[in-house]
Amino acid sequence: MSASDVDVDSDELDKRVTEWLEEKIIVAFAAQRTAYESAEATIKARNEYWYGGKGATGRLQNVSDIFLQNLTTRLCELADTQVALTTSLQQYAASLHGLADAYRQTDNLIADRFTNINRGFDEGV
Repeated sequence: MSASDVDVDSDELDKRVTEWLEEKIIVAFAAQRTAYESAEATIKARNEYWYGGKGATGRLQNVSDIFLQNLTTRLCELADTQVALTTSLQQYAASLHGLADAYRQTDNLIADRFTNINRGFDEGV
């Protein structure tokens, strides 16, 4: 077994984990949050569309209120779920960073051991 057999580029692993989180998760959550904010703005506007004015849906006001309350509740539940997912992903990322650190320490330990073994051979031990 040579040092190259156990070599793990922990900096590259760390970089890839960070890139993955930024590209796949953070961007997707940002888009999702924008959608939530748009829906929330629609709910808060309560313009004539919701009350049936100007040829719109014709919903009664209390039905509109119930619908909007349900929609708001669902959006809040989704936002809570997103917060929980974000927290879990942050913990996962911290674990992956810890793994990269452990690989780095292992690489250093193995390199030291190989150095000591080579010194022993050089000294005729």
